Amino acid sequence: MAPTSVDATATDGGVRRATATSTADATLDEFGDRMLRDRNTVHFVTGDGGDVVGVVTLDDLKTARGGDHGTTRVSSVMREVPRVDSTADAFDTLSLLNGAGTVTALVEENGSVVGVLSESDYAHAMTVGGSRAAWAGSRLSSSW
Repeated sequence: MAPTSVDATATDGGVRRATATSTADATLDEFGDRMLRDRNTVHFVTGDGGDVVGVVTLDDLKTARGGDHGTTRVSSVMREVPRVDSTADAFDTLSLLNGAGTVTALVEENGSVVGVLSESDYAHAMTVGGSRAAWAGSRLSSSW
């Protein structure tokens, strides 16, 4: 059966809903320790009020080479990424990501961030079974 969306759990390759968090003022050393402990390479970054303000990944941590990871803050390497509604069309969202020059989007439901979607999630979904034609009109909130 071809995929009809990207709303799924981390185990089947769609929208990852159980993404860990890191505060924007955490040091890169603290983030690295947390990432290893959580075994999760993508973390939401939260601001002072606890709202999600971006994402930070293992790749972002790698870009901070040469700096002092004990004093450099997550806020200096985090990325602000597009936000999409969970009911958004899957290919429109992929087009949005390409146009924004990013491979990651925050997925929202009723104004709250509920997950993260990445290019690798799309690649996995296409591998699981399906073609671009099979995805036409797919919504992020539909099941596979």
